Amino acid sequence: SSAASDVYKRQELRKLTRSEGQILSKLIYRETGTSVFEIIKTYRNRFSARIWSLTAWWYDIDLKRPYDPMVDPEDKLIENILVRNFISGALVPAHGDELLRDQQ
Repeated sequence: SSAASDVYKRQELRKLTRSEGQILSKLIYRETGTSVFEIIKTYRNRFSARIWSLTAWWYDIDLKRPYDPMVDPEDKLIENILVRNFISGALVPAHGDELLRDQQ
């Protein structure tokens, strides 16, 4: 059932380490071009976004932090891992032109 699947997904998210949580936040930014904070603010409200941001901050996660592999060495490492996996076929890009864009 869909409800059981949602519960399972929430349980899995709660098992993330701090670094996995920050990487997930960056990957969401990479895919959407929007921070997790802004997404929560848009689909919930500003108060909820601040509460989640404060909760994430407690675990050293910044929900407003952009994904910028040109400036941030950690983001560059993430990008390199993604591109290598796109090239090898281990991952499939969400957008058809992504692999070509990343190789330029």
